[in-house]
Amino acid sequence: VERLELFFCQGAVTTNVSELLNTYAAAPAFAAAVSPPAGGDDDDQERPAMPTDDASALERMKCFAEYSQLLDDVLDQFVAKCYPTPDGGDQAEHERSIAIAVVDALDDEAQQHHMCVPYVAAAMDVDMFCELVADTAGMMQFSQSGAPAAEEEEA
Repeated sequence: VERLELFFCQGAVTTNVSELLNTYAAAPAFAAAVSPPAGGDDDDQERPAMPTDDASALERMKCFAEYSQLLDDVLDQFVAKCYPTPDGGDQAEHERSIAIAVVDALDDEAQQHHMCVPYVAAAMDVDMFCELVADTAGMMQFSQSGAPAAEEEEA
C-alpha cells in the first residue's frame, strides 16, 4: 500500500482522479448522494443508500464504470512501473494482490490514512463510489461556502 500511495500521489494521477470526482459531485445523478442525511448535517449519521430504481441510476452506474476504468488504468501503470515483466504475464495477479491489500487496509486503522485506499476501494464497490462522490461534493461545498477565514478570526 505504501508504494501504491507514493505512485497515487503523483500530480497527474491525483489531478485526473479529482477532476473526474468533481465532475460527478456536481452531476444531477448524484444529487441524493450529496444531500446531507435526514435529520441534519451530523457526521455520525449515514447517508441513505442511493436508489437503484430511479432515472439517474443508469447514469450513476455509467459514472462508476468510467471511474473504475480510470482506476484500472492507474493500477495498470503502477504494476507496469513497479513490477515490470517482459511479457506482462503476472499483471493480473499483481492487480489482485493490490485489491486484497486495499480491502485489508480498509479494516486496518493504521493504514486508513493512505489517500489511495478509499479511491481504489471506490473503483471496486458502487456504494463506496457513491460515498466518495458525496464526500467530494461535501468538500466542494465546504470550500465554496468557506471555512472561517483567517481575516475573520483576526477581526
